[in-house]
Amino acid sequence: MSIEQKPTQRQQQAQQRREQIMEVGLDLFSSQGFAATSTRQISQQVGITEGLLYHYYPTKAGLLMEIVKRRHLLEGGLIALLETAKGRPLRSFMEDLIARIVLLAHEHAALLRILLGESQTNEELYGALCDTIETMIQLLVDYLASRVRVGEVRGDISLQASTQGFLGGMFLFFMTHHRLDAAQWQQQSGAFMQEWLDSWLLGVQIP
Repeated sequence: MSIEQKPTQRQQQAQQRREQIMEVGLDLFSSQGFAATSTRQISQQVGITEGLLYHYYPTKAGLLMEIVKRRHLLEGGLIALLETAKGRPLRSFMEDLIARIVLLAHEHAALLRILLGESQTNEELYGALCDTIETMIQLLVDYLASRVRVGEVRGDISLQASTQGFLGGMFLFFMTHHRLDAAQWQQQSGAFMQEWLDSWLLGVQIP
């Protein structure tokens, strides 16, 4: 039987430094844009040399993807929720998922715009983004497959296509509404969440 080793003090300090760099990077990327933010600015605000910054994050694009994946959006928000889906009824879980997507998309709209824009010209970002999206799709497909087995989801449809359609609808809503103020976003996203989920469930759920 293996015993899980606690991280050493040095490992804890390194992780704390990573967290600090991500926090500063998030603030700067969101406030002044990705291209306008230099590694020198980030290192100065963190209080380290540029050389040490490169030790933790060899590229600025890698830092951006780490922020999106682990701290605030994908792995820390959506993937974490998808990993807890097992055994949950379809509508209940999908309501939670769509609410989480809408919340995170609005809270981090500036960061998402940067990511989507930069990934069109940066191969590193594009590859990492595609890998993470594929992970999300597979987790949702696996969940839907589990609901097929209990007789809640139709077994004669493509779960892959259904998942892509669901996420595609969410993406389209974000792209056409992301510049709304907080009050407008809350009003319109609330109506959209219910209407979109009802429509999507008509195609996948067994009556």
